[in-house]
Amino acid sequence: MPAYDDLRERQAALGLRHAADGLFPPGGRAAVRFLVLDGLRVPGRGGRPRHVDRDRLAEIRAASTGPAEWDALLTRYDAVLAEDSMGLRRIVLYELLRLLRDDPQGPRPEAAVALGVDPAEVTALVFAARHAPRLEPAARTAAETLPDAWRERRVRQARALARRLPTPLDDQRLARLVARVETRARRVDDLLKEADALKRAGDAPAAARRYLRAARAAEDDPHALRGLILTCRPDGGLAVEPGPDGVRLSWRPDARSWRVLRYAAGQAPVTLGEATGTSTFTDTAAPLGERVRHAVLPLGDGYGHGDDGGIAGLPLVGPEVLVAPEVEDVRASDARARVDAAWRTPPGANRVTVVRTGPRPETTATEIAASPQGFSDDGLAPGT
Repeated sequence: MPAYDDLRERQAALGLRHAADGLFPPGGRAAVRFLVLDGLRVPGRGGRPRHVDRDRLAEIRAASTGPAEWDALLTRYDAVLAEDSMGLRRIVLYELLRLLRDDPQGPRPEAAVALGVDPAEVTALVFAARHAPRLEPAARTAAETLPDAWRERRVRQARALARRLPTPLDDQRLARLVARVETRARRVDDLLKEADALKRAGDAPAAARRYLRAARAAEDDPHALRGLILTCRPDGGLAVEPGPDGVRLSWRPDARSWRVLRYAAGQAPVTLGEATGTSTFTDTAAPLGERVRHAVLPLGDGYGHGDDGGIAGLPLVGPEVLVAPEVEDVRASDARARVDAAWRTPPGANRVTVVRTGPRPETTATEIAASPQGFSDDGLAPGT
């Protein structure tokens, strides 16, 4: 069930035990019973059970007198039903089984009634909680988060989550998803081997195309992203300039969205954020004193240029830069045979390099001792 973590957090923030609680007004849940085994049904007019479809949910929202957070939760339920008419029922059933199993006294009819289940379904639900296949907590968390990783093309994470699950899987839907994850992960592995071989052979453009295909299939693969950055040579399309507030990036204005990456040698590329409707970005967290390289990846727009916001093409890559911005507000004064100076140091800097040259251009530059805040340079001849 996609985005289940977000839905569960919204329910917990409202003090709900399970998703069916969210269908009843705050304060009025204790007296209401619902059915779930033959579709999710709650009382309608005259107290007769009605299936919870989008129309019934719209009626519940229209009668809502609860806080804005409750209305936002009902909006999430509507999104679930829009995608899968039985999705909300599966969520409720899943959460009820978990709550009954986690009860200190084990699954009991009394516990099911206390959760709001209609007495007519209590016996069957408790039987299911006792005998249906179950997952250990770590595997259960993996199964809950696997759909989101897959949807967001985080194939490396999805593969790691899938390997926490037992085999064989009793859940056929989950088993099919695990098989799709493994197939794509192997395809990405093959693409990376081809790209690496082309890179070693000196064919950077062909290698970049393979790395791009791998990155589009697995957007969280550091090998693919690093390969893209290192095989797409800087061509002036991305200007990079260290400044006191961070490394400033700028590129040709474009209506697309862009994903901004930073790469330092020996490390995995870091995603800094996305830029939409702008052609500038400032990396305020660039590590001072390190050499880094930036890239911006064009993202799809849903109209044939990429997959629904995924990577749509080769990146613009900037030149490698040393993150060493100059100090600001320098104040210098001369005394007898001495020059004193002070300045404002960029936040996070722990060292400042000061170099003296002169009196003639061909004179060798000399580094002089300085603190991060200033220096005193003694022994200078008057008139120099």
